[in-house]
Amino acid sequence: MDYNELLKIKQARSNQLVNSVLELHANSHKQAKLCKKCKFAFPKIMYKCPYCFSPQAEFINLDEQYMEKIANRYWQLGYAEKSLVVLENVDFKLGINANGKL
Repeated sequence: MDYNELLKIKQARSNQLVNSVLELHANSHKQAKLCKKCKFAFPKIMYKCPYCFSPQAEFINLDEQYMEKIANRYWQLGYAEKSLVVLENVDFKLGINANGKL
């Protein structure tokens, strides 16, 4: 895989992570959980991450300060890379191949 392909994958995953937060915020959630493994945001009433099934999460406040420049912050913190490492394991466990098919 060349650099441009890898960059596109990272950007797509970063967008998914940011969109998970934006969707919760748009649905009037004031707090959410951020999975410590795959960095996916989900409602605080859920026990496990719906994406990687990890129970390890931290609470985040979806206030204006957190939401400001969220895409840049997530990119700088390397959330896409960290998440992609976890997703390789999740896809393997679920029996999904590189094309996303079972």
